Amino acid sequence: MNHLYMERHDDKDNMHRFYQMFVTPGLFDDWSLIKEWGRVGSPGTVRKEWFDTLEEAIAAGNKLCAGKCKKGYRPLRADDLRPATTMDFTVIFGEVPA
Repeated sequence: MNHLYMERHDDKDNMHRFYQMFVTPGLFDDWSLIKEWGRVGSPGTVRKEWFDTLEEAIAAGNKLCAGKCKKGYRPLRADDLRPATTMDFTVIFGEVPA
């Protein structure tokens, strides 16, 4: 399973938000991009989006990641929540299999 976790903090406005995405295979040779967002420390809102191919799911995740980064979200490593060394969603998700 592929996972990306991002946070945005603004102490002045008391804003502490998270956004995370998962790409997972479905049962019928399809792929889902699962998105969750909300306030850090609280349960978030979850939505699923379905795609025919892994490449389409990752492309949609890339687009969301770029938009979130423009709004001030910063990726954290999913394994230990350290800042990621890259903003590139495909690097965090790994290479798309041929």
